[in-house]
This record gives sequence, C-alpha cells and structure tokens, in this order.
Amino acid sequence: MKKLLPLLFLGIFISFAATSQNLSLSDANGPIPDNSNIYVLSDNPDVDIVAHVFVTNNGSSTIDSVKVFRNQISMVTDSWSQFCWYVCFPPDTDTSGTAIAIAPGATNDEDFSGHYWSMGHTGESIVSYTFYDHQNPDDNVTVIVNYKLSLADIGEHLSENSRLSSPYPNPAESFVSFDYDIPNEVNRAEILITNLLGAVVYEGTLNGLNGTKRIDVSNFTEGIYFATLKLDNHIATSQKILIQ
Repeated sequence: MKKLLPLLFLGIFISFAATSQNLSLSDANGPIPDNSNIYVLSDNPDVDIVAHVFVTNNGSSTIDSVKVFRNQISMVTDSWSQFCWYVCFPPDTDTSGTAIAIAPGATNDEDFSGHYWSMGHTGESIVSYTFYDHQNPDDNVTVIVNYKLSLADIGEHLSENSRLSSPYPNPAESFVSFDYDIPNEVNRAEILITNLLGAVVYEGTLNGLNGTKRIDVSNFTEGIYFATLKLDNHIATSQKILIQ
C-alpha cells in the first residue's frame, strides 16, 4: 500500500475551530455525518468506481465559494483517483480550482463526483473529501470514501440481500411460480432455467424489486431443472424444479 498524507493541509483543517457549521453532506442513501465512512464497491476492473456526494448549505445566507480538498489516505498500488467539482481535475490535483456558490437551504447534487481507477488491482483504497467555505474555512465537512474492487464481495452482498422462493407448485406441469426480492442497487435481474445438461431452456427478466414470476413450462420435457436468480451477471441463488 502507498500512503499520501498532505500533513500540512490536514494540520490546517484540524486547527479550525468549529465555530460555524453550515455545510452538510448526503448521498442517495441519506445524510452523511461529518467524518463518516461510505463504501463504494465494484466488480468491473475496466471502469472507474464513482462516489456521488451532495452538499447542502443549511445557513441563512449564500455561501459564495465552496471548494473541495482531496486526501488520498491509502491507495492500492498503481491505482489512482481524481475528483470533479463542476469540472474534473487531473489525478495530481488535491484542491479544486473552482469554487461554487450554494444558496441558503439549497443542495448541490450535481457537481461533485469522486472517481477511482483500480487498474485491475483488487483491494480497498481510502480517499477523503473535505468541502469548505473558501472565505470561512471553519465551515467544513468531510466524507471518507472507501473504494473497493472485489468480485467476491459483490456476489456475496447480492446473495445475502436477495431471495428466490421455492418453486410452486413443485412438481409442476403447466406453470411454475417464484416469489422474489432483490436489492435496489441491482440494474438487471433475471431468472434462468437450465436442464441437467446445463442448457438454458428459459430466460426471463424480473420487473420491480419484489413480486412473483410465473413461467410456462408446459412444453418442457419431464425431468429435473434448475432455476437460477441472476443479478447483474452474478448468480445469487438457485432452486430445483421437477417437471412432470
């Protein structure tokens, strides 16, 4: 692991007395308390892992110049990161060159994104982002983002947070049904049915995060089949079906 610790800048921030705290953070999952960790996982080594953070001005007047400071706390060897604050900055930039105004009570949910490139190396890199009022640096708030590339973690997470019921009726003759629940971060969910030789005899998508899938099996040859719940190309769980 390599560690990049701009101690001088951190020392400046640590020395700030929290006399004024108008800025706060959130993401799609809700509020992010100051200095909290959030986790962004991916199983695709060919694209960047992206963290989206929203910045709110809770004060009664406009903050004219909100800037961002990045601290690469711990980086997987040969990986790199960059961030965008209205514009995207080069990987060697830690402090945003742009400052954005945020009106009182408003949330900026468009201009910030943190980007992490694993370069195919699994493991976890930790990067913090401090949002601060350039004219009043005492007003600052920090989020710590844990970026991780891991095929196993993604598959395990989806398996633990999804459900495919036992088929009913089972044995089945004309139709078979499954109840299902899938995590809300899944982009594509489908059920595959394969025979004992592994050939796919049915493939259908699931709509919604939960519900019932009814499948016509009247043309299937009698025998044993396996229904598999597949989420974003990961196998979550399987069930055995007897067709008669």
